[in-house]
Amino acid sequence: MYKGAQMITTVSEGLVAELRTGFAPKEFHLLRNGFDESIFTGELFEIKQRTAFTVVYHGRLGRFYDLDTYLEIIKMVYKADSSIRFLMVGDLPQSICSNAPPNLEILPAMKLEKLAKVLASCHLGICLLRELPAMKKAFPAKAYDYIGAGLPILAGPSGELADFINNWKMGLTFPVIDPKNIANAIVQLKSGHEDWLDMRANLQEIRNNFGRRKIAREFFTKELFKD
Repeated sequence: MYKGAQMITTVSEGLVAELRTGFAPKEFHLLRNGFDESIFTGELFEIKQRTAFTVVYHGRLGRFYDLDTYLEIIKMVYKADSSIRFLMVGDLPQSICSNAPPNLEILPAMKLEKLAKVLASCHLGICLLRELPAMKKAFPAKAYDYIGAGLPILAGPSGELADFINNWKMGLTFPVIDPKNIANAIVQLKSGHEDWLDMRANLQEIRNNFGRRKIAREFFTKELFKD
């Protein structure tokens, strides 16, 4: 398919670089996913946030994620500050659904329109990948949903997603996945509310750069009509 194509796009810079080194010269371009502006609208910022400081994860816990790491962090946070809540939304393993820690709420997968409102009611989005070489160039779509909902992001380990979050100052990143460090950071963010407010204010200011339609328009203009 690559040989027969005139242009190839993919969703992360790392994958673009991999394609360029692995195949004969072609038109390889970055075209990020972005969030859907028709669903993640500015009205989400008017939604009242949950009374309890809430960290949310959404999506499937596939092979790129380690469920045990998430559970360890959730349990550590509970010991340090039982008022902090976690929310997981999606098709999750039955083992976690039947034996969830007391500070974890689980909701089934839902349509994006409803999910957007649920995300907007939380305080932090979390996206911790397995420490695998392939994850260095991964950029999960859920990160854009967090951005669209105005949620600062906790991410790790080091890689393209972490670099992106650091460059735009839209959250906290962890070079390695250390549950104790991550749990402590969550507790500190809840306690030091000013840090969280600064990240959220910055994210609200820059989030429109990552809307799907804006990204597509810019790509259409810069790449397809560059000559």
